[in-house]
Amino acid sequence: MVAKKKVSRHHLWLEMVMGSLALVSGYMLIRELTDGLSPYQIFVFNIIDLVIALIFLAEFGVKLFLAKDRMTFLKYHSWVLLAAIPVTTPLTQSLRLVRLLRLLHLLQAVED
Repeated sequence: MVAKKKVSRHHLWLEMVMGSLALVSGYMLIRELTDGLSPYQIFVFNIIDLVIALIFLAEFGVKLFLAKDRMTFLKYHSWVLLAAIPVTTPLTQSLRLVRLLRLLHLLQAVED
């Protein structure tokens, strides 16, 4: 039997906020790829996505700084760094959507 780690409310709250930002980024990616947006709308989406990317980058930096073993942290969370790069491309936006899987995993841990 695998021991489950207790999830703090603060950690869950942070993951929910980051998951919400990932949803916003994903929504904007879908709109950008499927709708004929005006140059102004694309500009606004790019600014919002840049802010989201910087938030992801800041979160990654704080977690790396607080990690007990930074090399292990980088080994298992390097994909988060790719998602946090403040370059608004479909690849980096789609990597942020992977955070939703973490959120679902955390919600399941809280449920148990």
